[in-house]
Amino acid sequence: MSEVGQQEEETPRRKWGASMGAVALFLGLLVLMFYWLKPPTEATKAFEVAKITMARLDEQPFMRMDLAPGESYRPIDVMAGTEVMLECQVVSQAAVRGQRPRFRLRAFGQEREMPECLAPLTIPEEIGREEHLVITFFDGDTPEATDELEVPMVIRGKSEGIEFHALEDERHQPVPASAVPDQVFVYARVITRLPSDTRDYAALFFTMDPTVGVPILELAPVHEGEAPRPLMSSLIRYRSYGKDLSSYAFWTPSPLRVGGRDGSRQVTDVGAFIVRKDQVSEIFSRLLKVEQTDAETLTVTPLISSLEELKGMTVNGMVSRPPMHLLRASGPAAETAMPPATPPASE
Repeated sequence: MSEVGQQEEETPRRKWGASMGAVALFLGLLVLMFYWLKPPTEATKAFEVAKITMARLDEQPFMRMDLAPGESYRPIDVMAGTEVMLECQVVSQAAVRGQRPRFRLRAFGQEREMPECLAPLTIPEEIGREEHLVITFFDGDTPEATDELEVPMVIRGKSEGIEFHALEDERHQPVPASAVPDQVFVYARVITRLPSDTRDYAALFFTMDPTVGVPILELAPVHEGEAPRPLMSSLIRYRSYGKDLSSYAFWTPSPLRVGGRDGSRQVTDVGAFIVRKDQVSEIFSRLLKVEQTDAETLTVTPLISSLEELKGMTVNGMVSRPPMHLLRASGPAAETAMPPATPPASE
């Protein structure tokens, strides 16, 4: 075959190959677009079905989830003797028919009709009682219920104060208080009513030898050229407890040292207290005397000798009493540059 004839034969093959490649690319893009659009499309269809989507009890959200065998919903805790709000969100088709949705609530042995899913509830003085609040949704004038949602709750005693929630090691893995490493992150919350905006307040931390009972303010990691400052956490409001109280979460931004400088102390008490941010510098100077003994060593001297003295510097008396007892796990302590502490100055 001549060279010209061979070139003429290969030209249609190249065109055919290019065309098939373009078709394959187009089909691939269609498949990708289908899978990309599928989840939003299914989610949109789900909101075309009339149902209860979510409820909130005392600002705590609750919605249906797929539970594994043996699992159950954690009940929402509410305080005895408080008045809380229960509300829910729904997908409704009643407006299309010129109707309005309606609701029925069964709580504490009583039923009541509601024109909207919003109702105040008075929590009885029955600490420890568990209850399932049942919301029934009627999408318009239909006599049959469209959907029903049970919201589990438990009644706790009314109280204010600081509560510890979790401990984590340096890799942010949970650890028990009975076997902590030499450094831990502490997670807590405070239940109180702050006098002004949440951003005006912060949590500070202290450690204490339980045999001595002297709270020592925890310092943030000190880098070369920096002045010592206290370890401080902002407060994050996340729920109410009735009309008068709110709960605020906080945590240590860097790990706390447990067991003393040499790691020999077996039990360390850890606590926190709430202060105004604009008073942190003043409180720092009243709690600690900090001296730099050499280029790498800071010596801190506590200036108070009891939690009672510390309480007078806090907002609403919010200091953890008693502190949390942490028991060190066996094993050598990691080397750190935490400053040593000396006994409180004598008057």
